[in-house]
Amino acid sequence: MIYTISKEYDRLLGELIGLARVTDGNEHLIHDSCTELIAQVLAFVHNHPQSTDFTIYSQRIEAEKWQMVPDCRLCASPCGRHRVYDMEQLHSADAEIRDLKYLLLEGICRIAACVCRWKLLGKSPALDRFLYTALIVVGLDDYSLQDLLPILRTLGAMEKKCADLIAESLN
Repeated sequence: MIYTISKEYDRLLGELIGLARVTDGNEHLIHDSCTELIAQVLAFVHNHPQSTDFTIYSQRIEAEKWQMVPDCRLCASPCGRHRVYDMEQLHSADAEIRDLKYLLLEGICRIAACVCRWKLLGKSPALDRFLYTALIVVGLDDYSLQDLLPILRTLGAMEKKCADLIAESLN
């Protein structure tokens, strides 16, 4: 389970949420290398190896972010969308909301692990885009229970889509 694996994993997930938020409303920024990185990092979190150098992923996330929005470094009025999300906000959120967001994180980590393992990246644009959407939602502190329920239903549909793609690849 995701919950609090370690401060390093929290930092990595926070960086990933910051990367995903850069694309929110900017569909033209979404490209294969970013989607692949998101899937790799989520799969890495899913497998959570004990002794790992997190800086490799952190550096890749940072590089990808600044490649997508290079002018944000110079902005006189930063919006903060690209900032690292503080996972402590999630851990200290209302229990119902927190648990549903943990469920969402666990689900997208499972999906990403399957996407990477079965080489499904790019086989379903909806599945790829859902990884971004779910990360953005986890980083939204004003989401209510009613806001989260449709995204959790979509999570179920995306897990089924992933299973269908795996079955298709085996044929």
